[in-house]
Amino acid sequence: MAKSLDSLVSFNGGEVSPKLDARVDSAKYRSMMRQCQNMIPYKSGGLTRRPGSQYIASAKYAAASGHDYGVRLVPFTFSPETTFMLEFGNTYIRFYESGAQVSLTLADVDFWLSSYAYVPGDYVKHSSVIYYCIAAVSSAIPPFYNTEPALDTTHWKAQTVLEQPTPYNADSGASGPQPGSTWDTDIWNLAFCQINDVIYITSPSYPVYSLTRYSNTHWVMKQVNFLTPALLDQNATNTQITASAVQGNGITLTVTAPAWVTANYYTVGNSVEVSGVVYTCMVPNVSGAAFNNDLSAGYWEQTDVFNSLHVGSTWQLAYLRASAYIETTGSAAGGFTNGTSASIQALGNWEVHTYGVWSSDIAIQRSLDGGQTWDTVRSVTGRSDRNVDITGTAVQLGLYRIVVTNSTGLVAPGATNPRIVFECVDSFLYGLVKITAVASATSATANVVTQLAGTGPTEYWSEAAWSDYRGYPQAITSYQQRVIYASSEYEPQRIWGTVTNDIENFALGDQTKATDSFAFDLNAPSRGPIQWLIAQTDLFAGFSGAEWVINSGSTNTNGQSSGASITATSINAVEHSSW
Repeated sequence: MAKSLDSLVSFNGGEVSPKLDARVDSAKYRSMMRQCQNMIPYKSGGLTRRPGSQYIASAKYAAASGHDYGVRLVPFTFSPETTFMLEFGNTYIRFYESGAQVSLTLADVDFWLSSYAYVPGDYVKHSSVIYYCIAAVSSAIPPFYNTEPALDTTHWKAQTVLEQPTPYNADSGASGPQPGSTWDTDIWNLAFCQINDVIYITSPSYPVYSLTRYSNTHWVMKQVNFLTPALLDQNATNTQITASAVQGNGITLTVTAPAWVTANYYTVGNSVEVSGVVYTCMVPNVSGAAFNNDLSAGYWEQTDVFNSLHVGSTWQLAYLRASAYIETTGSAAGGFTNGTSASIQALGNWEVHTYGVWSSDIAIQRSLDGGQTWDTVRSVTGRSDRNVDITGTAVQLGLYRIVVTNSTGLVAPGATNPRIVFECVDSFLYGLVKITAVASATSATANVVTQLAGTGPTEYWSEAAWSDYRGYPQAITSYQQRVIYASSEYEPQRIWGTVTNDIENFALGDQTKATDSFAFDLNAPSRGPIQWLIAQTDLFAGFSGAEWVINSGSTNTNGQSSGASITATSINAVEHSSW
């Protein structure tokens, strides 16, 4: 006897595969649809007609000989009352709001000024006409530096439509940069993460960009300059990098390694330098009479640290401290002596501890100009009645010292001698450099982003995780007050999380704080690269052939994920489905 079904009263199962036809045993069968055309199902079960469309404006580029331009519409929702539609096209974004294309009025832009540098995306007004900058204008491009926009069609275009330039291509024509289907162009490889008035944009072929709304007629598109960038794992070989200066632009980075020595025993991770070329040990061996023999035997592999595609990437150089603390001591009878301690460089977390019996005023002072001027970041007072434990964070490299004033002599028989200790939690000092040119595999030119701790060789260096050489992340989402990125060409199954509540900072810290950034790989063999991220109670990562669930690993009394925060030391990732 055929099984009868009650009336179909819910449609929230959505469209399903024809392979599920007649699967009346499925609990979702009564809410499934074979086809849902021009209708939208509600979560509550009902259906509504698909809204109609309305012509607002034409896209910027029309079809042209040899060109086929694609356009992608991306929603921007700041609040239910403030919404936009963004038109991503061939190297541009245009904006729509309240059923109209956003345009500028003369009151929205500044007057054109001669001898002033302009960049693409700038708007000016001159002789009651609004002009859009289509090519950079500076003193390096005479005579246009002082040419009125109306007479300089190379750099200016009369235009009132609001627009921002982008690096993304959408031309798939036969003569375009990406011939083929418009679905193969850059705009369809973009992923978006909106946080309030900012959208972060990722692409596997470009650095991370942000689009910021300052007002309805003022938007800025720019490359994100992370406070600390995402980094590859720290160098694990003997290869060292030496910087020619601790600050400034145009410094030289030089790669060196110990000279190869006949009859030495080498193990995996050892590096040697032979005739100016650096090699890394691949197979443990005792060096022979001729290096070329060992090289031919596969014991060694040439290591090219720098590549021309590293230009624009930011690297970290770390230096081991000679000492991680400074202190001021006194005596039980006399207490502290008024004065100032030696200074110490600090970056990151620091602690101050006091011991014994003391009666003084204590100040922790900081200098950001090499000791020329000092300001007090913490002060403590005690009158034979307390000891303190203080913590703080140096967000930029600076000098710190202890200053003691108003000290009173004490007589405390048997008491511990008073002491103040300022201690840096991390035994390393870190600096960042941005590579501007590459001369060879062992030499590059760079600008110092944050001051280096020395000019000696260091083997504690980390290459940028994202660059033209390594690729860029292709997935992004916001989760638990972090921005999460995933999957570069070089690390296709890696997840990166920013510092909590500091979404443009990948500082690793000492990996003990819950707020430290994190980076880890999913062990998903044969699943390919991560293609998308979705944040709900847990974090979901999608491959072409599987979905993974990422959380802290903690569960509630029902055995379900507790929703506790992911940290550098509390991460759990499992495959949920391979359908």
